[in-house]
Amino acid sequence: MTKKQMVLIVRFIEVIVSWLGIIISLGIFKGKVYGNMLLYYTNQSNIICAIVFTLLLFYTLKHYREENYQSSPALTRITFLSAIWITVTMLVYWTMLVPYIVSSVAFNVLNIIVHAVVPILMIGEFLFLSIKGAVTKLDLLLSLSFPFAYLLFSLIVGFGNIFTYQYAGGETTRFPYFFMDYDKVGLWMIVYILVLFAFFFGVAYLARIYNTKTKNTK
Repeated sequence: MTKKQMVLIVRFIEVIVSWLGIIISLGIFKGKVYGNMLLYYTNQSNIICAIVFTLLLFYTLKHYREENYQSSPALTRITFLSAIWITVTMLVYWTMLVPYIVSSVAFNVLNIIVHAVVPILMIGEFLFLSIKGAVTKLDLLLSLSFPFAYLLFSLIVGFGNIFTYQYAGGETTRFPYFFMDYDKVGLWMIVYILVLFAFFFGVAYLARIYNTKTKNTK
């Protein structure tokens, strides 16, 4: 099997698995649509990844007979951002949320897909199939754009009492995650958020170093 064939197969798998996770999350297989699931950062970041995987698959199919069949500079930048956003999804879930969720839920098929499989696939895309040296300094700032937009959205929804969320135990709340829940942690939410944003930027900074230094070593 050639590298091109392997890349093509991997990208078909990425598309199938990522969209499968979204379909399961929305409850479509149960004959329902849980629209409120779209309010969670996890599902929004997974949808972004599914779209990017689809774009990458189409790119490979279009350029399959060419040398640049893996990615383009623009797609690499988008892959970089998606990898940062989904990496934090994965790390926050396994380190901050799992301890508060019963194991039968924490390790079910859906959570394994959206919190482990999709993140690992996207990280692999960035590390092994992206164009080296394509990530710019501007992308470091852009890495905070989606998290900031989601934070703003969640605060408006929460303090405006527009929607309610439900924790794994059945408890309803105005905010999607406990570290953003002003009703539970008070002003400590500011500390949690600042730490998370610093972590976002730190992961993005290291990822850009990898992308640029890999280019320089060739």
